[in-house]
Amino acid sequence: MSDEAINNLLEHFSSTSPIGRIVQPTDIAPIVEFLLSDKSQVLRNEKIIVDGGTTL
Repeated sequence: MSDEAINNLLEHFSSTSPIGRIVQPTDIAPIVEFLLSDKSQVLRNEKIIVDGGTTL
């Protein structure tokens, strides 16, 4: 893909996302931290989608 096509795709995803931007690693890190902690002991066989609300 050309740089222009990539930029257009990212702009499209940003404009259609409920949070108005692309999800960043810093958005995902707290979820991973929680899942690796003892606080997530009761979660089993769950699907956690971290996409800024796109699949709502």
